[in-house]
Amino acid sequence: MTFISPNNLSKEWIVRQLAARSADGAFQVCDLACGSGSVWYAFLKKYPNVTYVGLDTDKKAVATAQKKFADLPNATFRVADAQTLKGDEGRFDVVTTFSALEHVVRIDKFLDTVFALLKPQGMAYLNYDNGHFRSSNPKERVMVPVSQILAKFGFEGPYMKEVNDADVVRWITERKGTVERIMKHNIPALKAVAKKLSSDDALEAWLTFENRLNEVEQPDRLNAIMGSTTVVMKNV
Repeated sequence: MTFISPNNLSKEWIVRQLAARSADGAFQVCDLACGSGSVWYAFLKKYPNVTYVGLDTDKKAVATAQKKFADLPNATFRVADAQTLKGDEGRFDVVTTFSALEHVVRIDKFLDTVFALLKPQGMAYLNYDNGHFRSSNPKERVMVPVSQILAKFGFEGPYMKEVNDADVVRWITERKGTVERIMKHNIPALKAVAKKLSSDDALEAWLTFENRLNEVEQPDRLNAIMGSTTVVMKNV
């Protein structure tokens, strides 16, 4: 079963990891910078033993999510900033971030929250994209440096900055966490045509291909051809 729109394998890979975990029993997941949470609906409907809490600073997105998920008792959404969040310490088995870290001004503070939320031995799937920084769109290319200037004056909404894998690994190890694996997904050329693919078989072939590349190559060698990164980490 495909849970995510068929043009984002990084998110699909994460959700499938959680689907496999659900066979071992109920667990709680916190999704930071969740937006409207739309990618989660099919998964949470199929796996009611998973309790989900989505947090985001965007009030409109959270309101949209609350309406969309009103029929799912295992889903809750709240307005919150993961860079300054307090409360819910040690509550969650899993923390996720989808296409988020490249929009976070203080990733170190964000990771403090990830660690605080996780139970001992809890897992986090930290996903971020680099498409904004390879885009040929003039508006997007201009917004990257402009958004970083705006953030210095307190306007963090449009913030974008490329994330360095080594920095994320260093921040995790400084907090005594362990990096379990780093996955690379979303070859841009294939991602661009994926919307035209109508069959689950085509998606499975693409996912199998990219997963195999992750098995035979180191993450840094895949950076040039992949558009999305997921760092899988475990709490102490």
